[in-house]
Amino acid sequence: MAEEKASDSEDGPMMVRMELLQIKCVLLLCWSCGPLLLVHFLSKISFLKFR
Repeated sequence: MAEEKASDSEDGPMMVRMELLQIKCVLLLCWSCGPLLLVHFLSKISFLKFR
């Protein structure tokens, strides 16, 4: 039991780090994909207009 508790205490910060990393990845994806999606939709709209 003592070994499990020790490993749990070590995993604690690691889990928090993983969650922070996931949040950072999501924010980065939103920040990088947002403009790309806008450009994609704008190009689609302009393409339909010019046709």
